[in-house]
Amino acid sequence: MSSADSLAKAVRQILLSAQASVGRRVEPREAFADFYFFVYEYMNKVLSACGRGDVYAAGYAAFMLQEEISNSLNRVEHGFVPSDFNLLGEYSQAYAEAGFPDLTEAASAGDLPRLAGLVRELEERVATPSPLWPENPDRLGVV
Repeated sequence: MSSADSLAKAVRQILLSAQASVGRRVEPREAFADFYFFVYEYMNKVLSACGRGDVYAAGYAAFMLQEEISNSLNRVEHGFVPSDFNLLGEYSQAYAEAGFPDLTEAASAGDLPRLAGLVRELEERVATPSPLWPENPDRLGVV
């Protein structure tokens, strides 16, 4: 079994390298064009599910929230758009480096109060202007 695992890991590394080699880094403005809509939609879904005590909906929305931000940051930092082939851990380095909270741990543990707190922390971080997003979402054409 270890030979098969080694082969699978080697093939995966080759495919990941090929994926990264054809990537095109984008400007933050392009990567985050629809950022506010999706991020705030998922934040609201997580908080609503936490309020209802719905562990599954909260976990799914938390994963989608972290995935959405990680995806955009990865386009800026590494230039490729992750696909279903990619595992979140393979393209979430920029998310972690930005200091955003890991939502997946609290979500997978079903710790809804902690998850809601992390989403509120994330909301504060996203509301703070950075080189990646402007002060006002209207500047991106988001209404």
